[in-house]
Amino acid sequence: MKLKTLSLLATGLILAGAAGAEYYAGAGYGISWNGGHAWTNGKKYDYETFSGMWSLFGGTVIPTEWLDFHVEGEYIRLKAKPDKGKTRRLDTAMANLIGVIPNVDLPVQPYVGFGLGYGRWDHKFTFVKQFIGGIEYNLDQYPVGFALEYKHLSPNETGGKRSSPSKINSDTLMLKVKYLF
Repeated sequence: MKLKTLSLLATGLILAGAAGAEYYAGAGYGISWNGGHAWTNGKKYDYETFSGMWSLFGGTVIPTEWLDFHVEGEYIRLKAKPDKGKTRRLDTAMANLIGVIPNVDLPVQPYVGFGLGYGRWDHKFTFVKQFIGGIEYNLDQYPVGFALEYKHLSPNETGGKRSSPSKINSDTLMLKVKYLF
């Protein structure tokens, strides 16, 4: 599955490059609300915590008649600390497909999308999915854009011991800056 996801992303980037699409790269930082439970020294800790999170991303825009699709690769890192438990870290590599409505008579462009990827949570590797929604503002005079973005991240499998797995769901709100090539 990991190889198929990477192959689809690479094929999309190659095809989009051949069609003269724009490329971009950027970074984001925000806050994450994490809920779930974790096990430390045989004890279960439920938690609802806020933490910082950041991401690095890059991709290409594939324009169509009704939507502009972004094929994007993204690295995300966040930390969650259960009450009296040790800090857990979620690292993911995601392939995102984002739809942007072009020619909207607003100063910002709304977008929605989803992502699939592979990550590491609680020292275990797992598949991760995410829902993405946000608004984007691009500067006309410079090749720079800004976005306010919401994400819901959810690993498919949970880390930790087989008999007592840890679980996380994360809702994030972040500011993103991107540079258009």
